[in-house]
Amino acid sequence: MEKSIYQNEIDIFRQSFAKLQKVPIAIYGIGQRTAMLLPGVRDFNIIGLLDRDPANIGRMISNIPVIPMHEAEAKAGAIVICADPSNYQTIFRRISSTKLPVYYANGEKAHLIKQNNSFEQNPYWEKSLPDLFEAIDGHDVIVFDIFDTLIVRKVYLPQDVFRLVSDKCILLLKNTGRTTKKSSFDFYTERVQATAQQVDSYFSLDDVYDVLQRNTGICFNERRQIEQLELDTELQAVVPRLSMADALRYAKGKGKDVWLISDMYLTKRQIIPMLLRAGIRDIPEDHILISCECKADKKSGKLWADFLQVQTGGMRNSLYHDSRKEKRKVLHIGDDPIGDDQEPRAAGIDTYPILNVRALLDNSALCGVSEKASGLQNSVVLGLICTHLLNNPMGMHESKGRPVIESCEEFGYIVLGPLFFKFLIWLRKRAKTNGNKRLLFCARDGWFLTKDMEYLEKLVGDESHAEIRYLPASRRLIFISNIHNESDLEEFARIPFIGSFKEYLYSRFNLQADIRSRMWNDKPIDPAGDANLMEMLKPYHDEIWGEVGKETLYYDSYLKENGFLDDNATDAIVDLGFNGTNQFKYEKYIGRSLKGYYFLFNFSRNNRYAATCDAEACFNEGAVNGRDSQVGRKSMVLESFLTAPYGMIRYIDADGRFVTEKDKKNQRNFQLKMQINEGVKRFIKDYSELLKPEKYNSEDHFSESLFSTLLDGRCVIAPEVLEAFYFDNDIVGPREIRVEV
Repeated sequence: MEKSIYQNEIDIFRQSFAKLQKVPIAIYGIGQRTAMLLPGVRDFNIIGLLDRDPANIGRMISNIPVIPMHEAEAKAGAIVICADPSNYQTIFRRISSTKLPVYYANGEKAHLIKQNNSFEQNPYWEKSLPDLFEAIDGHDVIVFDIFDTLIVRKVYLPQDVFRLVSDKCILLLKNTGRTTKKSSFDFYTERVQATAQQVDSYFSLDDVYDVLQRNTGICFNERRQIEQLELDTELQAVVPRLSMADALRYAKGKGKDVWLISDMYLTKRQIIPMLLRAGIRDIPEDHILISCECKADKKSGKLWADFLQVQTGGMRNSLYHDSRKEKRKVLHIGDDPIGDDQEPRAAGIDTYPILNVRALLDNSALCGVSEKASGLQNSVVLGLICTHLLNNPMGMHESKGRPVIESCEEFGYIVLGPLFFKFLIWLRKRAKTNGNKRLLFCARDGWFLTKDMEYLEKLVGDESHAEIRYLPASRRLIFISNIHNESDLEEFARIPFIGSFKEYLYSRFNLQADIRSRMWNDKPIDPAGDANLMEMLKPYHDEIWGEVGKETLYYDSYLKENGFLDDNATDAIVDLGFNGTNQFKYEKYIGRSLKGYYFLFNFSRNNRYAATCDAEACFNEGAVNGRDSQVGRKSMVLESFLTAPYGMIRYIDADGRFVTEKDKKNQRNFQLKMQINEGVKRFIKDYSELLKPEKYNSEDHFSESLFSTLLDGRCVIAPEVLEAFYFDNDIVGPREIRVEV
């Protein structure tokens, strides 16, 4: 029977609570998991179900009533939370005041995970943009640091820009047909070494390349090309810190004398295009002071001493000339504790210290994330995330150190972007390795994935990629098409359902209940455990078989007309997860085996499809059951997002059109999902502009760790974003659940 694919969860429950078998138990949760669990634990003393919505009190599910908490506390000896593991903590917080012992369905005693919230006490979170603007108002001269203050790079570590140049450098030298003095030319190593060999503290980029040319033996023309390559990469990696750019414009609008000062090996001529790219303009060149040109730096204090002489008229040269001699109040805004705070204050300059994105990360609720971001690809992933999530140095003022995700597009970019990108890269690599010429993305999970895969392939520009097809394969559709006898019919009929008999009859068999079943039309039904189910369906037996035959005929015609039934042994199924039902049933229908690629898969022996499906999973991370992995524990977010602008496909009609369930909140709010996916695509684009997607190492697990951490209560997610996340599974009932993050 179909319920056997949930046997793993049933077995865990039975083993975990064997000692409580006779104890009255209240189950918290009335969703799909509870519906699948109850038929397998009928010998347990389940006295009631609990739900957060009081409107559900009195409902019957598998002949067990939904009861209020006070009744559970009066009658039960324990509460078991039966829900997606990602919601365990959220639910337990809601009921933690109960005197009853509370357990999770996996047997674990419920407990609140104590997070270290000491970050909330950081006095930095008192800083705000209005506070900064007020400080600007009280000064005559406003000085901004440049790098990490006004502009930030898309890589987490600034020196990783050199790593981005490396591949381009190899290609450039290969195209010249020359070989360098060294047998191999590791640009990153040579670039770092050339910097370390500088004698002058105020070296420039030209000084660095003088040494690099001497060390590697490249010719002058090659040296200039590589130097330009570095400058182009720097420019490509630059994004503005928008709130700081706003502060600069505010200062200019208030008539303040605005200066930019930086300790940097790049010259003004090289930095100005980066400022322009970040939207920072109208700063006179003589108001931009760079250490390599001034032969003085901020960290030693010398550049600040020279700057003050400019302000008092004590210095007279073409670069610093200022005829005003009156003392003016100066405010400096920057991120370096020494060069931007300690030294200017020692010189008598007021400062407004801000944190760069790396310091923000380390001081926020996400502290520790960077420790797992080793290697260039993770530096790019984390850099892209930080330039969005931590772009505003005062963005955690109200949330006291918890990063804030304010829009759907930001959620897509920050939370889903790295994960989807990894899955798509992994998928295209596995398809190439296994010779799959066509990827069949199952409905509805595949609706966004097909679009994202097509988008990625356009960016890669590889015409040899597998064909991308969207396959209608809902559980109802795929089960109906595999009903050939009474045993198949009963298997389909007994898939659990939460609702009345008339709702069940329509949902499962597309039939309207009538007087023939008047005794139970409005009564709750328990198809998985009711011994009389087939008797209840007997009055509709002929109509059921007629509907099965009609729907199967139309489905078969659709698949044939669209080329899905071609004898193509290289096809592969792509699905979110978890048990391989669609793959198993589709293979049975077409009469041949396929490869299956999943986000998550249940490889346990209790999943009867695991032994027959040739399946691979991207995010299992060694877990037998993918739900136990980092991504699996937060999989409800994926399940609720990966849907289509229409409800579950019920069947395909004679004209080849999808007949679907009525729109629910997922569909009514679908524009929110579209915005989220735009964020996903923008992440894919930004990453691909910096690093070739083909070189992404899909064996690395940083994206999984990042996904899990971002959804672990450490971020503040705007309520309007969460309106995009509802979970529905019409085959087990019409109820829709908002996902709690």
